[in-house]
Amino acid sequence: MTTDPTPTVDVPPKEPGSTRLSLLLAAAMFVLVVDTSLMNVSISAVVEDLDTTVSSVQSAIALEALVSAAFILISSKVGDLFGRKRAFGNFPQAFSHLTLILAARAIAAAEARATAVAA
Repeated sequence: MTTDPTPTVDVPPKEPGSTRLSLLLAAAMFVLVVDTSLMNVSISAVVEDLDTTVSSVQSAIALEALVSAAFILISSKVGDLFGRKRAFGNFPQAFSHLTLILAARAIAAAEARATAVAA
């Protein structure tokens, strides 16, 4: 009597459209990687244009990459909680509102820094 040493695993059926979704998510990740790469390549031009230091530009690029990664984690959790269709339908609206709030905070921080430097 012989037994098969490999265990059998039940594979769930593929959901319709899962291939398109995988391609869409892969394209989105590709755009994020290309964006970060382009920013890293253009550091010297940005330093000259803004008359700043390389380390400050690298810090801004790293911060942008961290924020993007955080939103990837948040959006995946939102997709798990509410479903992909509802999350992809409503999350961009929430993201745009959050972006406006963060932009307002960044402007306020820049004003505070300018005030502190002038004092």
